[in-house]
Amino acid sequence: MPTFDYDLIVLGGGSAGLSLANVSSRFGAKVALVDAGNLGGDCLHYGCVPSKSLIHAAKIAHSARTAQKYGVHAGDVSVDFQAVLKRVHDVIGTIHNHADSPDRYRKLGCDVWTETKGTFVDEHTIDVGDMKITGKKIAICVGTRPATLPVPGLEDVGYLTNETVFYTDKQPKSMIIIGSGPIGCEMAQAFQRLGTQVTLVNRSDRIMGKEDKDVQDFMREVFTKEGMELQLGVDMKSARKEDDQKVFVVEKDGKEIELKADEILVAIGRTSNADSLQVSNAGIILSDKGYIQVDSRLRSNHKHIYAAGDVTGHLQFTHSAGYEAGVVFQNALLHIPKKVDLNQIPWATFTDPEVASCGLNEAAAQKKGVEYKVATFDFSDQDRALAEGENHGFIKVLLGKKNKVIGCQIVGPHAGELIHEWIVGMAGGMKLSDMGKITHVYPTLAGANQQVAGQYLGEGFLTPKTRKWTRKILGLRNTKIDA
Repeated sequence: MPTFDYDLIVLGGGSAGLSLANVSSRFGAKVALVDAGNLGGDCLHYGCVPSKSLIHAAKIAHSARTAQKYGVHAGDVSVDFQAVLKRVHDVIGTIHNHADSPDRYRKLGCDVWTETKGTFVDEHTIDVGDMKITGKKIAICVGTRPATLPVPGLEDVGYLTNETVFYTDKQPKSMIIIGSGPIGCEMAQAFQRLGTQVTLVNRSDRIMGKEDKDVQDFMREVFTKEGMELQLGVDMKSARKEDDQKVFVVEKDGKEIELKADEILVAIGRTSNADSLQVSNAGIILSDKGYIQVDSRLRSNHKHIYAAGDVTGHLQFTHSAGYEAGVVFQNALLHIPKKVDLNQIPWATFTDPEVASCGLNEAAAQKKGVEYKVATFDFSDQDRALAEGENHGFIKVLLGKKNKVIGCQIVGPHAGELIHEWIVGMAGGMKLSDMGKITHVYPTLAGANQQVAGQYLGEGFLTPKTRKWTRKILGLRNTKIDA
């Protein structure tokens, strides 16, 4: 039986790779951790952490400008963009030093290579530049990179991506953002609130394409009210420079429109980094789009080579990458068969208001032919939301047989936090009536989760017919409610 240098080689130091290296080394495995950049991956350096830090600064600026509605007069609001970015980078540094530093993983017993492009020599051997190492098991967790946009002239004009936008020298006065997914929408609102005039451009006539139409329409209205220009349902034709500005040409209904801005941000999706590993040397099969092709246990066509995180082409979220790392750990090291289940993985878009989802939405239910009913509750009727002046948005719960919760969408304040109660409910197979029995602290936003249940169940039960019988049986006398 061959002897290997490591029990596990982890390629990639993002959410999936770090989670897997952490738990594996703590469990007693000898682990090699190899990353082409700095540990922390896209989420720490270019994604979740910097974007949420920027979004928070933008919300503070927006709150200051609109403070008068609370009886507070903040005066003129100005934004020191470089100070904003400095705080963004300080947050990145703090998290990196605390949680994602190479020394932390070395103390756990890992051998760590950073700034190192690991490549396959064969199905058990990885070239790390100055040497070759072998692993009994290998996990590919190298993530993705920003997708490019094949528009004539765009490369010459130059553009930003999520990997460069947090490292700009100055705040652009105007910006064209191409793509209306989570990255595009979050950055569009953040820059608009920080004082940049934003034009959001998308080939589809929709924004937040994974969400239901009522969610999309709500957020379109929010963006428009905040002064953002939306150019949706357009064909992208060309780009050029004109004086000190960048010109992006689109076509809609047969008419060309020239959009001008100081800067362009491309946020149209992601591309797999698997092509950087020379996987052909190991005979690893890729999907048509370049992702690692895996089975339900996250194994490649070689049963000792696994993949987790964005490089699988599954849901591209930090928390789903961490979940997949756990699945790989169980299969690769514990030898306990575990299948990946992405049906209950939630997600959130951190606009204001936030948008959060779990389980099925209406579009997905209809596509799968699942019968459902809908329970809704509007934040305009929610006391804590009213007290804080954030009473805009709604909760929508999809109900299956016997009113079992099969999905939830929330558009509203702190939706990314409120969704977790519905995740737990779905995982426990709870009915809407079970959710309604949970007593919530008053006044909290979380109380809306109980209110949607109470409103739906009350409307279903307290009909004129049932009131007629309760009056008759219990001797009650209020007849005006049915007049």
